[in-house]
Amino acid sequence: MLSSYSKIKGIPCLRVDTGDPMIDRTLNIVKVIVGYNEYFSVGVCNKYNHP
Repeated sequence: MLSSYSKIKGIPCLRVDTGDPMIDRTLNIVKVIVGYNEYFSVGVCNKYNHP
């Protein structure tokens, strides 16, 4: 995934739908590219682990 830092820091969690419920359940944190060699970790919220 790719995003600007200012946009991604304002998002509380990312929703995912891979089409496979088993994979959806295993996703907890996603690393998002925000710049050259820079990443921002964002939690995943979906119907299985939505806060």
